[in-house]
Amino acid sequence: MNAVVRALASFAMLLSSVAAYAAEVAVTRPTDLRVDRYTDAASLKSLAAGTSVELLKTEAGWVQVRVGTQTGWIRATGLTGDAASVSALARIENGRSAFGNIVVAAGIRGMPKASKHALIVGVDGVALPDGRSPFWPGVAYDIESARMIARRLDVPNDNVDVVQGSDANRDGILAAIDRLDERLQAGDQVLVYFTGPGTATSDGGTCEAAWMARDGATLSAATLVARMKPALTAAGKVFVIADVGYPVDASDAARKAIALSAKRGCGAPDAELPLVAAITAIGVEPRNIAVLQSAPGPNQGIEQPRSGGRFTQALVDCFLGDAVDADRSASISIGELAGCANAAHAPAAVTGNAAYSPIFGVVADGAVAATSPRATIDAVYAQRDARLVVSLVATPPTLQIGHDDLGLVLTSSRAGFVYLVLLGSDGKSFYLLFPNDLDRDNHIAAGESLRLPRPNWRVQGQGPPGRDTVLALVAESARDLTPFAANKEGPFSVALTDAQGRAQLQWLLGRSGQADAERCVEAGKRRNLAAVGACSDAFGAAIVDVIER
Repeated sequence: MNAVVRALASFAMLLSSVAAYAAEVAVTRPTDLRVDRYTDAASLKSLAAGTSVELLKTEAGWVQVRVGTQTGWIRATGLTGDAASVSALARIENGRSAFGNIVVAAGIRGMPKASKHALIVGVDGVALPDGRSPFWPGVAYDIESARMIARRLDVPNDNVDVVQGSDANRDGILAAIDRLDERLQAGDQVLVYFTGPGTATSDGGTCEAAWMARDGATLSAATLVARMKPALTAAGKVFVIADVGYPVDASDAARKAIALSAKRGCGAPDAELPLVAAITAIGVEPRNIAVLQSAPGPNQGIEQPRSGGRFTQALVDCFLGDAVDADRSASISIGELAGCANAAHAPAAVTGNAAYSPIFGVVADGAVAATSPRATIDAVYAQRDARLVVSLVATPPTLQIGHDDLGLVLTSSRAGFVYLVLLGSDGKSFYLLFPNDLDRDNHIAAGESLRLPRPNWRVQGQGPPGRDTVLALVAESARDLTPFAANKEGPFSVALTDAQGRAQLQWLLGRSGQADAERCVEAGKRRNLAAVGACSDAFGAAIVDVIER
């Protein structure tokens, strides 16, 4: 639909060019100076902890340094001292997701949410009955990288449970899953990270891939899913990351993989843990699950003693800025994170909801000519909670320009707050159709059929000819859309479909209007259960296209 729209107030983008620092900093742990910013790039030399280096420039999670007469790259997470100003965590706290491909739109900032949780498991060694005791010292660095990912996803420290060392046996891991089940509330979001060995076992009667605990016990997909069923049933989204190898080449000591004895083992090649299949088998909607694993191949499960798994190193850099918003939706999806890891020579495999975006409210760094406003609508839709079923029907589905009024019938399986966003056929504007200045009663009861517009307002097709897209969102908690109020067309708020508008739309629709309130931030034992619904980010959604002619 055509519109005469006032110019939106400009947003200050947090831009930062790659700068020359010429600062002396120190290496915090043994690491390799590499010819390029990839974990499998050739090593120029090994650097001992405490080595002084000259900082030259930064790119995403990597820093170019000079050591004597040699220049190369090391990861920013391996530096201390003055390098804190360019470390990955400092970049997050400054509002920037990285010095790489994406920046956070102005006014959009991360804040820990009590509704977000992380379980981080690191198995750095195994005691086997045959006397073997493989050990992977890089797992300790994987755990720190996983903590960084959790922080990037706004998981509060109180909601991060880490299982490592001698505690990472079968009972310890399953007990941690039980703790997660107990503290999780409906609609919460969960990150599960596992780094450790994989194997192929016939423990369950059939040959299958499995993770392995510190005591040599195997953890099959069915075992893990059965234990996580309460969390899987309640959560709005569960995101699993696994840096695991499987015994295609048991002679490679750097590979986190164990070939079991003939009695327990079997001949399966390198593989992936079939988590999504096991989740579907217990009746959980796979749309609420995303699994990102180190893909089969020669680099699967490869661990570097001084820096951790190649897959984890690449992935944390993707979270901190290397990932590219390829569809210009103003969000980073699981599929785009996988593409980033693949580009960093750390192949990734995705199952479940690849369109789920754990990072949203971002814009491309620098000027971007191409825009994709429909991709933003689709990205919001992909975040919907499968437990909240919403349907939307347009009556009629085709509008005669200047004559027909838009009619919609909306139903929802649960009570909530209704929001209607229209992407006009000109592709230039998002319209917040409902609630609006004439009609602010946007509550819907469970099972109710809501007919919109109501008699005191209407929406008529005004051209140009083409396709309008209407997104209906039913949220468990009210959203705060007041940032749109400054720009109006009649009773409707309007946002441009430029990069900032796309980022802001996702940000405002995707989070509770009370997200920054103290009761929504408090986590752990201090969490106020009475506030769970009011703080929930969960929503159901539906999309309908209407043709104007």
